[in-house]
Amino acid sequence: MNLAAWALVLVAAALCLAIWQWRAERRRREMAERLARRWATEVQKIAEDKDRIGLRYDLLADSSADLLLITDRNLRLTYANAAAESLFGAWEPEVSLIRYTQSQALEAQAQQALASADLESERLLSLRDRPYRSRVRVRGDVVGLALTDAAEVQRLTRARQDMVANLSHELRTPLTSIGLLAQTLVARSGDRASHSASHPGGDSASYPGGDSASYPGGDSASYPGGDSASYPGGDSASYPGGDPGGEAAATGELAHKILAEVDTLNQMSQEMLDLAAIESGRQVIRLVAVPLQEIVAVPLERLREQAARQGVNLRAEIPTGLSVLADRDQAARAILNVLHNAVKFTPKGGSVSLTAAADPDGEHVILTVSDEGPGIAPAELGRIFERFFRGDQARGTPGTGLGLAITRHILQAHGGDVWAENRAPPASGAVVRLRFLTG
Repeated sequence: MNLAAWALVLVAAALCLAIWQWRAERRRREMAERLARRWATEVQKIAEDKDRIGLRYDLLADSSADLLLITDRNLRLTYANAAAESLFGAWEPEVSLIRYTQSQALEAQAQQALASADLESERLLSLRDRPYRSRVRVRGDVVGLALTDAAEVQRLTRARQDMVANLSHELRTPLTSIGLLAQTLVARSGDRASHSASHPGGDSASYPGGDSASYPGGDSASYPGGDSASYPGGDSASYPGGDPGGEAAATGELAHKILAEVDTLNQMSQEMLDLAAIESGRQVIRLVAVPLQEIVAVPLERLREQAARQGVNLRAEIPTGLSVLADRDQAARAILNVLHNAVKFTPKGGSVSLTAAADPDGEHVILTVSDEGPGIAPAELGRIFERFFRGDQARGTPGTGLGLAITRHILQAHGGDVWAENRAPPASGAVVRLRFLTG
């Protein structure tokens, strides 16, 4: 092959290589364009989805009656919904929370939530002379604040408290009249024993906190045979010749039962008044440093005789020098209500113990009341401090269902808390813990 032929072969090979490279480059370019178009489509879809989700969140936030604010960890505002703007005005990005809301209380709450371990906070505060329930949540670098107008809730709460107080006041006059009529029946039936002798300690003043401990045997069980079933035929016909002595005895029994029921209603009326006063803040709580031993001694002394009658052993182990910030009378009342329940549900031969210790946080003292009764059904543990709630174990026993509700409100007014739990198996019984501020 001569030189010209080789040259032609080389030119042809170079041309083929160039064509192949051009086609490969074209394929790569077309593939890149297809990928670019696909990516552009995906990016556009993501952007549209983001806008759609953002629009939904904006619609949800703006339709909410709550004031919603979002800030960063430096408490610089990044979002405010329409309800917030209606109160605070239009917002600018990066404006500080305190500058936008003009509320030192809200700023302090957000800072506390940032500094706390649980990163959550809830409290009642005033904005523009109106009460709001403020909730702060921290998630990562985002701080969310939700403010709910509490004016209507407070108005309804006051209306309920006023209604309860008015009803309790109005009940006193007819109850007093019924009590006087029953006492007259007792006197006319020949039973000249005074009502106070028949019902030792029978008024609510005997037991501050007005629980059923004041009325031992204050239900129909205390009067065996006190209904018509006790007297065959249920009327004077049971007594041949219409025995007037038998009729007088029956009238006396019934009159005593009426007096016992009047006492129970008076107790309930007084407890409803007390609870309304505590809830509304009208009952003044004066917190001073008081040795816990002195507070516990009062309910222990009041219930010692009842515990002895029931065969229940009362034990108290309160360290000396352990003081709490408390209103002496109100704190004693709260402890009395819990202690009375413990004695009431502990069987004969059982024990009720009171122990106390400083809380590990160093700011509280916890008083523990333990009994050896049947305990509390797990489903009822969170409800026993509700007003008028009575669990299955309590049905059929004297009581109004208000004592533990009063205890909870007294502890909350003291800056403390109260909760219940069951003793760990195999032991049986309930444990109630009352937390006071350290004195």
